[in-house]
Amino acid sequence: MKKFVYLASQSPRRWQLLEQLGVAYELLLPAEDEDAEALEAMLPNEAPMRYVQRVTQLKLDAALQRLQDRKLPLAPVLCSDTTVALGRSILGKPLDTEDAERILAVLSGKTHRVLTAIALGTLQARQQALLGACLAGQAFANSPVAAVHALAYPLGTRFHLPHGLTNALMLPTVMRFNLPAAAEQYAQLLPCAFPESQAQGDAQSRAEQFIVLLEGLIERVGLPKRLREVGIMEEHIDMLATDAMKQTRLLVNNPRPVTEADALAIYTAAY
Repeated sequence: MKKFVYLASQSPRRWQLLEQLGVAYELLLPAEDEDAEALEAMLPNEAPMRYVQRVTQLKLDAALQRLQDRKLPLAPVLCSDTTVALGRSILGKPLDTEDAERILAVLSGKTHRVLTAIALGTLQARQQALLGACLAGQAFANSPVAAVHALAYPLGTRFHLPHGLTNALMLPTVMRFNLPAAAEQYAQLLPCAFPESQAQGDAQSRAEQFIVLLEGLIERVGLPKRLREVGIMEEHIDMLATDAMKQTRLLVNNPRPVTEADALAIYTAAY
């Protein structure tokens, strides 16, 4: 079968790359009434890598919706975004000649980074992901979520991060906090979640192995692992801890009581 993708990009260079690779493609560009530039708006304190990944994902979301709306034959959709960063500062597209001269002056004599993110998706994959999310929702609706969820909420409400990402950011650190009260339960989950693991030792060691394997899974799927990687600053931690303590309906289910000092320590460890 001949390779074919929809390319949601107006960059001639990306067209050329696909042609050089021998991949057939069809452009899937925004309609005139779509505000494509709005997708590239920066969030406060957003880290450059997080920015380019988020914008690329938004472009893929829009392109997949476009594919469905136009009733086109199904095929993978390819999106990409590139940005220039100087430290934690994102240098967007120049607004005019004067702005271009300003950016060049800022870059002069300094080392900058050019960051590119790529996303490839299909409607079928989205449907399967939605089904998986539905099944996961049914699972945790029948078993209370606790401190992981409680400490994840402020990250989403304050910094507009995806809920799945915020839970992944907090999961290992909260689990380590819970170890004194939940080692036995975590040890029981190890062979269920990772049947290939060679679970040995007492409950404490098996529980610790479970957390390490979860950290490896988070890394393999390409998620950020530290709060600082998603634009959160150290000075935000006090505010996050205060917000987390308001999630009483979740914290009451945690196997170990969580005080505001505990929440502050957990966020600090995750930073």
